[in-house]
Amino acid sequence: MDIAYIHFYVENITQTSNWFQEKIGLTFLGKWVKDSTVTELLGNNSVLFYISAPLDSLSPTADYLKIHPPGIADIAFYVKDILAFLNQTKRLGVEIIQTYFSNEKVLHGLKIQAWGSLSHTIIQKAYPERLVNNFVKPQLMITGIDHLVLNVPSHQFDTAVSWYQNLFNWKIQQTFDIKSHRSSLYSVALVDSQQKIQFNLNKPTSANSQIQEFLEINNGAGIQHIALQSSNIFETVNQMRKRGLNFLSIPKAYYTQLLERYQGIVPTLKKEEWQLLEKQQILLDWTKDNPESMLMQIFSQPIFNQPTFFLEIIERRRQVQGFGEGNFQSLFEAIEKDQFVRRKRK
Repeated sequence: MDIAYIHFYVENITQTSNWFQEKIGLTFLGKWVKDSTVTELLGNNSVLFYISAPLDSLSPTADYLKIHPPGIADIAFYVKDILAFLNQTKRLGVEIIQTYFSNEKVLHGLKIQAWGSLSHTIIQKAYPERLVNNFVKPQLMITGIDHLVLNVPSHQFDTAVSWYQNLFNWKIQQTFDIKSHRSSLYSVALVDSQQKIQFNLNKPTSANSQIQEFLEINNGAGIQHIALQSSNIFETVNQMRKRGLNFLSIPKAYYTQLLERYQGIVPTLKKEEWQLLEKQQILLDWTKDNPESMLMQIFSQPIFNQPTFFLEIIERRRQVQGFGEGNFQSLFEAIEKDQFVRRKRK
């Protein structure tokens, strides 16, 4: 499997499209109107975003936006055998929203109902031959989508995890039980057999959890964030900050305690990279057995008016897999702090 594209439903297509072009460096690739909906295509040779907005109340996008704030409505995947996947959906009783056929009446895609209002478009890998390789080269060193994160209500969580495992044959890679003195969450990281797709699910484990806040504002389950891969996170973040993208702030104490976490086992960062790490407020995790294998992450402020969806920038060195619990804890605390400030303002 591979990620084909991410589909956003928004209220103002011009504003959102311009934001992704200006802040993230995606390129405008096309525009069309269908079913009272205007859609723009943005991307590069490794990331593809569809952005749709309603032209009137008859648009399916308008129906979505009556219930949810702007965000991701569909995640599309390539599969090698669309007929085998179709049989799998029927066996599991998955709702098929739409099927897509070629002019020769050959099935080449289908859309299924996923969790909450999220859907998944499934596309035959070889149909059609994608133009991705002909897209412009990535700006800001963004080279792909690393992972996606779905927030789910507590009472639906185990069923949702099993649903994704059974349908896509994904396996549990890691689990996290994250807590602070204020709130908590639980997370499961799923991965496909080739480790091309990493899909995480979160649930709240306290009444005031940031996940619970998301679910209330979003009116149900939804995608909390996607992580964009960078080949040089320091340069990517530097350029994005210059373009006006705001990131969550990380306390200075995080960097003073960073080296204590692994009792003197120091990752192989250059001296100037250590300085940039704190200056750019980037999180860092590494393994005790292999300090050269590092995970560096940073998280944006929510990109829409409601505090739901945000972006992550991530760099993996030496093909490090999974997620660092230290970084997860720091993200949790940063979002919690942002949540506390919002509530105080209200």
